[in-house]
Amino acid sequence: MASLFEVLALKAAEQAAKRYGNCREDTTVDGEAPYVHPPVLHFSSSFSILPGAIESMTVDGLKNRAHRFSTIDAAATDLLERCTGLRELSLLYVQLDSFSGLPRLPLLRSLHMQGNQIDSFKGLLHQPSLTELNMWGNVLKGFKYFPCLPHLRELNCSCNRITGQLARLVARAPKLQVVKLALNPIASEAELAPLEQLAELKHLELYGCPVAKELGEGSPIVHRLRSRGVRVLLQQSVIPVDMMRQLEQMKECHIKQQQQTLAVSRLPSITVTNCNS
Repeated sequence: MASLFEVLALKAAEQAAKRYGNCREDTTVDGEAPYVHPPVLHFSSSFSILPGAIESMTVDGLKNRAHRFSTIDAAATDLLERCTGLRELSLLYVQLDSFSGLPRLPLLRSLHMQGNQIDSFKGLLHQPSLTELNMWGNVLKGFKYFPCLPHLRELNCSCNRITGQLARLVARAPKLQVVKLALNPIASEAELAPLEQLAELKHLELYGCPVAKELGEGSPIVHRLRSRGVRVLLQQSVIPVDMMRQLEQMKECHIKQQQQTLAVSRLPSITVTNCNS
């Protein structure tokens, strides 16, 4: 199984080939014809690209099940550090269990980490330009260690194990406009109080949380937020795309497990006899 560094290096090579796809070696010169050809650039079939020129990188474990990495290895960290122009990074469904190894990327605006096994924000460094963070479908328990993200506008932490600690989130990301906390075990309305301090909040998702059953038109918090023009979503009739992808992954894992169980059950039985009797 390839390492994360090897996969990222391959992605960089693919981007180089795509970027220079229109460059072809000049073949209009006839060696026998008396023709003076102007200077031309000749390209081989091997292309390279400087890491600093890469603006987007995606590794999707659902599209390639061989892409499974519990950690960001040192070589991958070094490569990402050299991607100084990176603006979008997506490490999806690759079974990462922490942010350890993810460097500070000065121009990064969008970070997507859906469908991993990350249980804490520990290791996530201050990303000065980050405006969107998607942590859908991990195992986060709260916002302890949440870094200072002064320009963060959209946060998706749906389908985790978050119960509270929203005060730290509000203090560290005061510019949030969209907060998605659906499908978390948030049970107390009091835990939501810090969200009222988000002056620019426009959209809040709480469907699937135990507290959503208690909230309603008569809830003081919901009333105050909606009076400010905040859209508070307490119910959802449409399955989100991330949930569909998560269910697809669970189905694939279930089928694989069933196939392994079936293979073991079909192993021939071995009878051992005592030759000394």
